[in-house]
Amino acid sequence: MGWASALGAAAALLQLTSIDVAVVTVPPDSRVDIPLSPAVGEVEARRQTHQTTLEVRLDSTAPFRAFGEAMRAYVVWAVSPEGEFENLGELELDGDEAELDTATAFQRFGLLVTAEPYFNAPGPAASVAFTSGPPRDDRIRSETHRVEVGQHDYSTAALPPQGSISPRVTQARMAFRIAELEGAAEFAETEFRQARIAYDSMEELLRRQMDADVLDAYVSDAIRLAARAIRVGRERQGEFRTDALARRAENAEQDNVRLRTDVERLTARQDDAELRLTALQSELQAAREEARQSDLARAEAERAVREVETEIERLSDPWPPLLDALVSAGARQTAAGVQITLPVDRFEEDSAEFADGTREVLARLVGIVASGPPPEIRIEAHLSESGPASDSLTLTEDRAAAVRDYLVSAGVPEQRVRAEGFGFARPVPGVGDPADPVHERVEILVTEP
Repeated sequence: MGWASALGAAAALLQLTSIDVAVVTVPPDSRVDIPLSPAVGEVEARRQTHQTTLEVRLDSTAPFRAFGEAMRAYVVWAVSPEGEFENLGELELDGDEAELDTATAFQRFGLLVTAEPYFNAPGPAASVAFTSGPPRDDRIRSETHRVEVGQHDYSTAALPPQGSISPRVTQARMAFRIAELEGAAEFAETEFRQARIAYDSMEELLRRQMDADVLDAYVSDAIRLAARAIRVGRERQGEFRTDALARRAENAEQDNVRLRTDVERLTARQDDAELRLTALQSELQAAREEARQSDLARAEAERAVREVETEIERLSDPWPPLLDALVSAGARQTAAGVQITLPVDRFEEDSAEFADGTREVLARLVGIVASGPPPEIRIEAHLSESGPASDSLTLTEDRAAAVRDYLVSAGVPEQRVRAEGFGFARPVPGVGDPADPVHERVEILVTEP
């Protein structure tokens, strides 16, 4: 197979996250020739006491940058049947040919050759150039395994033209560039500072045109320390994301606890009102009996009866306590009832999908209104004039319907809830700019049952 066909096959793999590799078992004290696919080379493997030595020979290679601007080296990988990767080193290029003498502790393994930004990459990129195939000797045991590659995306990394500079120097520059792009300065501050010192030292020696024997050590340090900064930065970013998820879960749990507390408090208030109502009814009965038995105390008893009846009427009305609870939860009392406003950030942009925290707000509303007879609820959605007029009415109708559906699913009687969208026909009074985001809102009006 020519290199053009080989590159086409390899380029297709750039879009994959898993590939098939022939895993070969090398018998003790034996030689096994492992072909590489596409068929441009071979690996001679010999199993010794505690390791397998490998002689990698490739007859034809393409420029590694054919796999992307960030790619600066070909790296050989051994992979165990369990998917554990070992970086065996960088191929040494001589024109189109390449070779590497190396070793692995694995006795059962597959082989990959990938294009990488620098030689000591922590794991194989998706830019797979070659994979091991089954040995031609049928007596050698081999089996196909699927392995995952391409954990990191280097598509945004690039350098200006490097001219005839040493390949290892371009690897050092690319490794440091990747460390910058991946935020190592923030997440691996100490390691990035050390990488910066090594990088600056290398560049200074280049400017002085230092001998290669001296320069090589500084180049290796620059690559090694940049790679460490990249690795530590990735680990700490992963820890940061894990901590952020844990905090979100903790906040959600705290919101649930507060919601349960609110419901318990309202239930307790209702229980207290019922107990007080029962006590007042007993007092009323006693006052009436006393009024019947004493003509002299009739006037006083009748006054007491009127006071008790007034108090009973007040406690029997569920609306005042419900009104107080809604106002305490942040609602605004208006002439028409109690209004709760969901601003634009309670929904995903140009969508009726709820943003984080919206369901908790609606859940608190359900918990409050569930403490008494169902009130009437009117949902009105509005937009500012910053969006297209053709979609405004539909979007507001969808948002109003989303709030209605949530309330109904949470137990609010459907016949008590009405939802309507108005597009941008009803801006907020007193706000002159019709495109102001304050006009984009959902208003929930709760009125006395």
